[in-house]
Amino acid sequence: MTIKNGTVRIGFIADIINDPKTGLQAYVITPNSPNAANFDPDKVQHVTVMYRGSTGVNHLAGTDELGHDARQDWFQNDVPITGKVKAPITNMSERVHNQLANSLGGNADQATPQLKAGGRALSREMGIYRNAQFDVYGHSLGAAVGAYALGAISEEKGQRIRQAFLYEGPNVYGLMNDAQRARVAKLKQSIFNYIDSKDPVALGYDDPAVGTVIEVDSKKTGDVTKQHMWGGYQYDQNGNIKASASDMLAVQLERLNVLYETYQASGTLTASQQILLDAAAAMSLVKSVETTAIEALNNMIKMWRKAIVEAQTLWQEAQLTAALVGPHLSHQEMHDALARGGVTKALVVDGPTDYYEGQIQQAQFLKTEFKIFVNNIRSGINQQIANDQTLAKGFKAWD
Repeated sequence: MTIKNGTVRIGFIADIINDPKTGLQAYVITPNSPNAANFDPDKVQHVTVMYRGSTGVNHLAGTDELGHDARQDWFQNDVPITGKVKAPITNMSERVHNQLANSLGGNADQATPQLKAGGRALSREMGIYRNAQFDVYGHSLGAAVGAYALGAISEEKGQRIRQAFLYEGPNVYGLMNDAQRARVAKLKQSIFNYIDSKDPVALGYDDPAVGTVIEVDSKKTGDVTKQHMWGGYQYDQNGNIKASASDMLAVQLERLNVLYETYQASGTLTASQQILLDAAAAMSLVKSVETTAIEALNNMIKMWRKAIVEAQTLWQEAQLTAALVGPHLSHQEMHDALARGGVTKALVVDGPTDYYEGQIQQAQFLKTEFKIFVNNIRSGINQQIANDQTLAKGFKAWD
């Protein structure tokens, strides 16, 4: 399996899961080819499970395999999940809900067939690759399946979940029983749940959710399907998804924690590894501060530019009003009359514009200074690790 037009290999497809009964579809990816003569599942250190989303509604009426799959996805899973998420049992008053939950012995598992099948599949693969760390990915229905699966596996297997990245799925936390909720709670810092508030599929996130919920800084596409298929996502110059600085700092710090655990698994940290961890932590915090500061400065610049336009509009409206009230007055007489009332271009437009433009220049200067500051720190870090090529490569990949 490759990305970027075949230039980057991310692994080999070790298994394709296709369950016609529930509609579950997923890919299991390993670093080495399962067809190699020396392939040993016990020696595999890392496995990725990718859950596929729903087959398009345009296939619902089809008589082929795609039609069958679409009907399994939508009628057995998407529609029931939406109904349960939009009107979950927790919408009752807290007191009544707690009484009912206690009388039943806790929250019940309300999962659909595909959610349950996804949990069984992840548990099975973790049994096959019993020494491997696992990453989980999913989009739309695949995100819902992935989220549920993380709660459905045993606590012991949950300790081998490295990271999970879920996109644009409904919040299935309310469909889990108490034990499943407890398991995903322990994995909260390793699960990143990306949602676009403009996507109607990503619903139910006003309630407790699986993982760290990251609301992306999205644009409106005007097309429901495009919005759902990452069309509203925006990216920075490094290709990272744009979101709030605090959310992205949480993601970076968890990545750092995974890196630390990877190093720890091989024994005591070396001096080089400790330098990399320190450098990465410093860079995460600096970038977070930079993002927050730049965002605040951009908002202020936008506000000041709007104020300049409003001042110009106010002056135009004042002149128009004067012309309507005194149509017999000349242009100069009209301006004299406005001045006697304390309304002049210098007061309404020129003075405020000079002030706001000065503030804008100062904000632009601060933006430049912040960028220089971050670049200087990055240069210092690069100089520190320049003599260790392995370390430098590791930092570049992480940063």
